[in-house]
Amino acid sequence: MKNLTDPKWIQAKGWLFLFLGLLSGMLLFLEHPTLKAGVLLALTVWASCRFYYFAFYVTQHYVDPHYRFTGLWSLARYWMAAKPPKVDELRVCASVTIVPDAASTKFAAAFPDTNPRRRDSDPCE
Repeated sequence: MKNLTDPKWIQAKGWLFLFLGLLSGMLLFLEHPTLKAGVLLALTVWASCRFYYFAFYVTQHYVDPHYRFTGLWSLARYWMAAKPPKVDELRVCASVTIVPDAASTKFAAAFPDTNPRRRDSDPCE
């Protein structure tokens, strides 16, 4: 499947997700119209939104600004890895080193890695 690149279709997709969420939440609440069901439904939506925000924005901007996630599977692999990969130097364990380009060097200088555990460790160990 091709990536969606047209801004109008991307916005339409977002509005369809909102509509689907509101419709399913309303149908669920109408099946059990109690205060408890409404509060639990609202809490579920709020917690899911906060997790999504944490998973991508907080992790990329505050936990590890050098790593970029491509989705929830990428996030799960990152959190389960004993030693997350570094962007400024990617080495294949056969001792091949990829030298960073000028843009990544400038980025690394602007946002230094302050985690000594990650900076001093060898990902091939």
